[in-house]
Amino acid sequence: MSRLLGLRRKPRCFYCQHVLENAPLDPFNFECPSCTSMNHYDRETGEIRSSEPAMYDVQANSSSYARRATPDKATIPTGREQSVFCRECTVNQTLVMNMLANYLPAPSDPNYEALLATFPEYKASLETRYPLVCERCVPLVEQKLLSKEQMARAKALGGWLNASSKHTGVRRPGIASRTPSIVRPPRERPWQIYLWALQGLLYAITTGWITISYFYGMSWKRSPPIRPPHPIFIVFSLLWTFWNRVWLHANRKRAHGLAIRVDSQKDSMRIQFLIWLSRLVMSALVSLWGGKVTEGTYGSFLAVEVA
Repeated sequence: MSRLLGLRRKPRCFYCQHVLENAPLDPFNFECPSCTSMNHYDRETGEIRSSEPAMYDVQANSSSYARRATPDKATIPTGREQSVFCRECTVNQTLVMNMLANYLPAPSDPNYEALLATFPEYKASLETRYPLVCERCVPLVEQKLLSKEQMARAKALGGWLNASSKHTGVRRPGIASRTPSIVRPPRERPWQIYLWALQGLLYAITTGWITISYFYGMSWKRSPPIRPPHPIFIVFSLLWTFWNRVWLHANRKRAHGLAIRVDSQKDSMRIQFLIWLSRLVMSALVSLWGGKVTEGTYGSFLAVEVA
């Protein structure tokens, strides 16, 4: 079967893989017109069977291996980047790689340690006999390395600028921000400022009223002149209890492109909620028992208020 297939297909050189367009007189014994190598195939199996010097002498295959590195003109070119190495460099690199891969035996081999010790010398000798880069390719390789290094530096600089712009909130010229609403928020409206100021005023009045009433409760047990607010007022005070005193300042800084971060805002809201809860409890106690609330109770809730 292989014989029939071999007769139907065009002969191919075993050494340089060149396809003979003109069929030779004997397809099992012919000389390659490309690399001048003799090809002797077995007529029964179709396998190469000759014993030519090129089969065991590396130097005899230098021209054939160099032709293997030549791209096939019949193939469609790809979009991959063209190599800067010539055919001789490509062949030498392939030879060195294969010979190094086959140099060391398995770790269980008794000669493994000895061969491992001589591996650096063997590698140096191979690179001397088969230079990985010839003198003609050195300028191209250096130019390629320089362009890759410049590309890597530009990419690293671009990544650093993008990272720094995200942290500082400053937008670079000519580059659109991915989060413009976060980096440059719109300025606050007048009604927002008035509402924020009203909340601050009510927060200050409520805090002062409750603190003074606690002081009077410690002094005048029976009928203090200033009593704590009614529980209904305490419930409504929840609207301004969580007033953020730094909101206006931070929002204006962000509008100018500065990154402002308010730390411990969640902890502050938890504390304000606990204070509001203590005010509600104290207001309920005063509303239910009035003068029966002791001075110690006023003192305990005052400590929570000023803590």
